Amino acid sequence: MGNFLKSAQYGYQPLRTEGGNGDVTAVDATLSPATAGRTFHESDRPSSAFCIADEFNASVIIFENYGTANNVSAGVNIWGYPTAGPAEFIADLSLTTGLARIDDGATDLYTDTITRVNDPSDGHIKKIRIVDSGNDRIAKVWFDNTGLKYLYVEVYDLTTGAKIRPLVRPW
Repeated sequence: MGNFLKSAQYGYQPLRTEGGNGDVTAVDATLSPATAGRTFHESDRPSSAFCIADEFNASVIIFENYGTANNVSAGVNIWGYPTAGPAEFIADLSLTTGLARIDDGATDLYTDTITRVNDPSDGHIKKIRIVDSGNDRIAKVWFDNTGLKYLYVEVYDLTTGAKIRPLVRPW
């Protein structure tokens, strides 16, 4: 048999580290070119940003929602950071919880619908794909993260009382 190219296989991991499990319960201060402590400068990268191992060139992100009924909505921005240099905008997404259960509880559900808020040609250098959206399964967003070392999901809108957990699977 010949040699085969094999990519590293890893499961989903919390993309943020708040509370040890990555749950986000309130909106974040948004990245702004004029706000001290939240600029695009690499020194303002959030400490909870996910560090991408060097062998990975792409990522898939899904979202879990805990303790609320379906129809939870959220707005998120995905940002990438190179090893050195400013934050790079990847996507502005609108999320809606569907009916796919995380466990046996009726209030712990996956995001079912992901839509781009801005034009698909804005933001990231390469095409971003949203797959399996709007059908009561688990919606996913995929993008190439070549050249990036860190990922951060900034939550700018969240249904009151909701808890969202972004998960990433790099490869």
